[in-house]
Amino acid sequence: MKPVQVNIAEAIIEAFWAPELRNFQEWKIEDTKTQGLEFQETWSAEAFSWIQRPLNGPSLKISKEYSVDCTKFDKLILAINSPSKSRVKIIADTDNGIIEQLSDEFTDFSEEIQLNLGDSKKINKIIIEIYSNEEGYQAGHFKWIMLQNSDLLKEYLEQYNNYDSKWTGYLKDENYDPEFKPTYNLIVDEEELKKLRNYHMVHEKLTGKSMYADYVKELKHEIPENMIHDYVIFWTDQRFARTRDYMKRLTLKGPLLASAGLILKDKSLLRLAARYAMSLAMCTNWNDSFITEFKAGYWEHRAFVKAVICYEISMVLDLAGEMFTDLGRDLILRRLGEEAIGGINYITWKHDYIFDNNQLVWFTYGRMLAYAVLEQHFNHVKPYTDIAYKELVENIDNIIFEDGAYGEGPNYYNCIGDNANFATYIYAKLRGLEFKDMVPEKIMKTADFVECLQSTVPSQDVIPVCDGEPRFKKPTLAYMAYLLPNSHWSTILHKSLNREEKIPSDILAFKFIREFDKKDIINRSFISLPEMGSVSSLRKLDDQWLKIFVFGNKANVDHAHEDKGSFVIEFCNETFAMDPGSGSYSSEVSNLVKQAYRHNTSVPYGNLEKRPQPERPNTKDIKVIANGDERSFNGKVDLSYTWREFFNEYTREYISPTPDELIIKEKYDLKKGEGIDFGWSTQLDVKVEEKQVVISGDKGEAVITIPEDVSVEITELRLFDENSIQKRISFKKSCKKGELVIKVLFRVY
Repeated sequence: MKPVQVNIAEAIIEAFWAPELRNFQEWKIEDTKTQGLEFQETWSAEAFSWIQRPLNGPSLKISKEYSVDCTKFDKLILAINSPSKSRVKIIADTDNGIIEQLSDEFTDFSEEIQLNLGDSKKINKIIIEIYSNEEGYQAGHFKWIMLQNSDLLKEYLEQYNNYDSKWTGYLKDENYDPEFKPTYNLIVDEEELKKLRNYHMVHEKLTGKSMYADYVKELKHEIPENMIHDYVIFWTDQRFARTRDYMKRLTLKGPLLASAGLILKDKSLLRLAARYAMSLAMCTNWNDSFITEFKAGYWEHRAFVKAVICYEISMVLDLAGEMFTDLGRDLILRRLGEEAIGGINYITWKHDYIFDNNQLVWFTYGRMLAYAVLEQHFNHVKPYTDIAYKELVENIDNIIFEDGAYGEGPNYYNCIGDNANFATYIYAKLRGLEFKDMVPEKIMKTADFVECLQSTVPSQDVIPVCDGEPRFKKPTLAYMAYLLPNSHWSTILHKSLNREEKIPSDILAFKFIREFDKKDIINRSFISLPEMGSVSSLRKLDDQWLKIFVFGNKANVDHAHEDKGSFVIEFCNETFAMDPGSGSYSSEVSNLVKQAYRHNTSVPYGNLEKRPQPERPNTKDIKVIANGDERSFNGKVDLSYTWREFFNEYTREYISPTPDELIIKEKYDLKKGEGIDFGWSTQLDVKVEEKQVVISGDKGEAVITIPEDVSVEITELRLFDENSIQKRISFKKSCKKGELVIKVLFRVY
């Protein structure tokens, strides 16, 4: 493609992010002797991976012929996410000779590598080389290549340096004294606010500190006007933003400051919240990056940024609305209606699939609150608010199963527990209805789901399956415990409150938690989620809990990992067999932890041309057929179909006649590979003795007998935190067909 301007200073010559524009087949892939080198078009990048790097030279080398006039530019920039600790070299063959730049070592995040073109007027060829010293599977992705005029860039960015903190004409004068009451009473009314202030005062006297003052102490001295720019970064997400924007984070601050200002009756905090809202209003585009506004294509990051801005600005208008003039408020209302709501509706009209996963409900918390604010000013908004609620109910009905389970895992359940319940609460309040009466029916069926995934580990709420993390958001727990007080939603909220301070920063969650009454809920020994296909067993061994969770999955569910049939074991309040869960999507580790190799599953090994993997998402229901009680647990799962490229047959059986004994029996017949590698992952201490592997915790241990025909190796795999290690115990059996039997004994010290 010819260079396409993205602003007065920069022009794109390779749009790797856009499926409709990328032509990766035009690049020549050099033979580097890298094992299993693969390229794959994803929805937002050109991805690459390899199984094993070569002994010498680059792991990856690609090149492309060009005839690009670069007279007006002085830099060539490659945006790439390269494997951790690798280095990337970009080489340009120009009319002025060969120019090259070698990057520093990569972390897990994207970088923009800049090559100074000097006096070059034409680029004839670009070569990209990646050098890695790390063994084993690695992956990354190309984002884009652009040309830049650094002098013009300074001029372009200068336009965002013209704002001061006074906001004359848009905000009330700094001497203005507010009444400290909500503008629209959408979140809390004055009576509810009075109760929250009293509760906060009592809590402050008991603990010696104000939680809301503590929450905002790092924000009080920030200058939001310095973060105004051409795009708005999505929370802390770095996937699509420019590196120059990584620290310009205008979101996640305004609602917190407004809430604290109301609770503490601090007008400086209310004014700072209003300044954040005005700063967002002055950002040119309510999207994360130029790639969403690229005039030569139609790629979009759906409506995530617009929904965040709808929520945050609308919260500030309600909680700190006293601080705005009519001009400031009306300017924001226009952008909410034209750009934000218009953008969310466009995505809702365009993409039917968002009704079948978390995305529509994700967007609805901002969409609903913005409609609620707009209703206060414009007479004809109301029917559109009603449509948003009806679409929310439709989305919930599609994505929660009849057994109350949710296939995208506990982390994405926050989209329901927090976003959906928040939107429903706002809608009910608008219409003068009871919140509980308006909650979609299937949300009230989730008791078994949360109990099945509930964690016995004190630092965790749940087992972090799928793209999951081990803790729910506080608002999710507040709403769900209110709706289902006799379920383990209540147990987990109580656990969370004991672990952390009792007043959450979210003011509506604060309202529900203030009314929370802890109940003692009985633990059941066996839970089966027939549609989700997962089961859990919870038994006691010498007064210590032993939990075994086995993961199935309904077909075609998003955010799934390659972990079907995998298990998680918690014993003595520690995790003995772990699921790595997930973390920041900006990190390449988020792709690595999806792989079967990172879960407690078996993978083929040997001379393979590609990484062994099951299909993802799986296109056929995978159900663990199991039974159990307070003494025994048995389960079986057939994984043959999802692994059909590599196995003729693959079944796994769990046999636990008593809590202290577990046998995992695998029957397999390989299509590819020389044998199977049974993986068991943990973060606890592991020792390999003569015929045993011993996993040791603080109060107990698991002793795994090494079968006669099996070799054992322990590999350390880095997780999202550089100091956090996943230890993978590899049990390898060199046989193309047969049975692998793993026997485990649990012992309390």
